[in-house]
Amino acid sequence: MKDNTLAAAQPRSGLGKWARSMRGQQMICTILFMLIPLLLLFTFTYLPFFKMVEFSFFKMKYIGKRTFVGLKNYIDVFTRDDCFGALKLSLYYMVGSVVQMAVALLFATILSFKVKGSKFFRGALYFPFSSLITCPSAWTKVPLSTGAAISASSLRFCCRC
Repeated sequence: MKDNTLAAAQPRSGLGKWARSMRGQQMICTILFMLIPLLLLFTFTYLPFFKMVEFSFFKMKYIGKRTFVGLKNYIDVFTRDDCFGALKLSLYYMVGSVVQMAVALLFATILSFKVKGSKFFRGALYFPFSSLITCPSAWTKVPLSTGAAISASSLRFCCRC
């Protein structure tokens, strides 16, 4: 009889024990946190994409019957010149974004680490921001200075509090 009570008091092995362990709880939380974004990704990205591919094989309007046309829609698209113009523009922006990301990565590397010339790049990147503050204040000071034209005295008279 003692053997039966000892066997009942021992903790369970298997899935229940794993689910109550720290590693099991971390895995369950990870799966549950990933489930909602993956469900949203599938619902709003993959499902519409596959439906769009399916619809591309049909001739259809918003209301009415669909007619299967196969690859005719693709042949029509790839024989039009205006579609290639849009494709060229998209490729231009795609290449431009890759170049922009490479330059941004270069500047981030230069500004983050101690490399030769990093102070020059910090100044070159900061100068436009400082000039946006300095130049308007200098432009405002010139007409109000005492050596300026007649407008200086009239502006000083109007600006007195």
